[in-house]
Amino acid sequence: MIGFLKNLRTDAVKKKLLENVFSLSALQGTNYLLMLITLPYLTRVLGVEKFGLIMFAQAFVRYFLSVTDFGFNLSATRAISLAHDNKEKQSEIYSAVMLIKSLLTIICFALMLAIVFGFEKFSADWEVYFLTFGMVIGQVLFPIWYFQGIEKMKYQAIINFFAKLLFTVSIFIFISAPSDYLYVPLLNSLGFITGGVIAVFTVLFHFKVSLRIPSLTMLKQQIKEGWNIFISTISITLLASINTLILGIFTNNTIVGYYTGVEKIIQAIKFAPSPIYHAIYPHCAKLAETSKQQCVRFIRKVARYTFVIAAFVGLVMFLLAENIVVLILGSDYLPATSIFRIFSLLIFATPMAYIIFNVALLSFKLDKYFSRIYLTGALLNLCFITIFIVLLNWQANGAALSTVLAQVIITTIAYKTLVKHDIHILQNRDPQ
Repeated sequence: MIGFLKNLRTDAVKKKLLENVFSLSALQGTNYLLMLITLPYLTRVLGVEKFGLIMFAQAFVRYFLSVTDFGFNLSATRAISLAHDNKEKQSEIYSAVMLIKSLLTIICFALMLAIVFGFEKFSADWEVYFLTFGMVIGQVLFPIWYFQGIEKMKYQAIINFFAKLLFTVSIFIFISAPSDYLYVPLLNSLGFITGGVIAVFTVLFHFKVSLRIPSLTMLKQQIKEGWNIFISTISITLLASINTLILGIFTNNTIVGYYTGVEKIIQAIKFAPSPIYHAIYPHCAKLAETSKQQCVRFIRKVARYTFVIAAFVGLVMFLLAENIVVLILGSDYLPATSIFRIFSLLIFATPMAYIIFNVALLSFKLDKYFSRIYLTGALLNLCFITIFIVLLNWQANGAALSTVLAQVIITTIAYKTLVKHDIHILQNRDPQ
């Protein structure tokens, strides 16, 4: 490991890679720190029921986030990466992607109107859903895919930091009782939108990317390249968010509060290595174009470290589940300990899934498998959750178990898919 880091410092390309890893790690670390500050405060001040309502609204809006993303955070990252030294091409890609995302936002807002005012479950708290939708607008404005494509993640990190800091400070100023719950989605959305606006100005004026009317050919190309990833992204969202929605429909906001409170902690832990994968993906995408063997060897190194560290952390979280739940969420969330123990298995499975799906499969342009496997996972999750929640009434424990089983199965399928294509990221076998 030490030798690997020394090589990173001396090699120009790897030095740039290390800089991006550091930038995204700093961003991730800051996000976790701010989350650890706000989450205990919100769970205690709002109470389990109001906290559950806000998390239910976020799970609902997450589908619109996935639709407007359309897989561009991966497909457009790859396109920008391959057009790294061509500013004209970058401008054309940027304009096409932003136009498509804007049109999808309008469609999503119209769809949200129909759902919220068409069902009593949603219309009773319509303000929460409308305020939460601001997250969609902010994410559409923020071209994460551009910064990652040009491998300038420090700009993404800096802008995100100030946006999250604004949200965190505002939480303690404006929220002091359960009756202030509407301020949470409002402030969260304002943070997203502020970051998005700053990011747009950075791309247009600092990186000199120009807006133009994209050609029909370019629009079709971006839609085609993002389609398979879009299907998989929707499947991922279905895998991650449908459980919260079904819990909210078949149980109550208190049960949702237990489930989502634990889920917030688990997400912070299981996605801790993701800055590394975000940073190495553009590098691997370019490396796969020139040397399949070198790309596999590079991914293999990262995968092995991931395997060992994730297994250790997952075991520790399982053993200390009760202490962690009480420390972060408060004693009112003690019934959520069993949910935490089930979810702790994801701390091992998710990092491995991330490097298999988001790095290996996409770097070698196996996008069609990416989407098919995640769609399979989404369908499996629906089957499991129907059995565990609707039929067996296992409530939040059933929702957590559904997610874990689906994730483990699709990660296994994805790994076997790589092996089938002579890509061995855990074995010392180079592709022929």
